[in-house]
Amino acid sequence: VEVLNKVGINSQEASALIVVTQHYDTLQAIGEETNTNLILLPNSPQAGSDMLNNMVASFTASNMIGEAMKKDNPKPKGKQ
Repeated sequence: VEVLNKVGINSQEASALIVVTQHYDTLQAIGEETNTNLILLPNSPQAGSDMLNNMVASFTASNMIGEAMKKDNPKPKGKQ
């Protein structure tokens, strides 16, 4: 992640990129075997881009919700 941060990719984008890469690695592994079952997934350049954008948006939204919850429900002093 540090390497990606140096080129301007934040941790949320890096996480989404890793998941998308794993998705394509899985598709490749399935395709390499001769007796595998068919899996129907959106698999086009636009689908990959959409998946990445949706994941980044989801990570961002969940972080914002988490931060709001921390502000609304602070931990009692003395409990960590």
